Amino acid sequence: MNDRTINNKIQESLLADERLSGSKIQTSVRNGVAKLEGRVQSYGRALAAQEIATRAPGCKGVYCLIEVEPVGFLPDREVAALVKDTLEEHQDLKPAPVDVRVRRGYVTLVGAVGSDRQRQLASDIAMGVPGVHHVKNLLGIQASATTNILRGVPL
Repeated sequence: MNDRTINNKIQESLLADERLSGSKIQTSVRNGVAKLEGRVQSYGRALAAQEIATRAPGCKGVYCLIEVEPVGFLPDREVAALVKDTLEEHQDLKPAPVDVRVRRGYVTLVGAVGSDRQRQLASDIAMGVPGVHHVKNLLGIQASATTNILRGVPL
């Protein structure tokens, strides 16, 4: 059985399976090995797609690259924008420029703030934003001109 025929059988089976309704899964087959790509809403759906491909006549193996994005999942760019906007709106963090990086709900804060209290506040605020699962705080503490004058450090 050739790769095109195997691929067609897999696609037909994926479309016919009610567990995968609404899922968009791309398939390709090379040397009898199926590759599955796309996004689904649960691990159960990803496993169902893998099981279906494995059972296809002529399929020698399955390489599953399906990503799971649960219902209510926010894309990284939206989470980053929400975190940045929320941090910028908070009075106690102005005018600290904070760079926000997000990968699959894991937020990294980079930049400098004026105090350890502001550093912790930025983490707390970010953690409260929808779509955030974890915050890695790499914010440094930058001495202000007022702090330097009080310490007797010339400007």
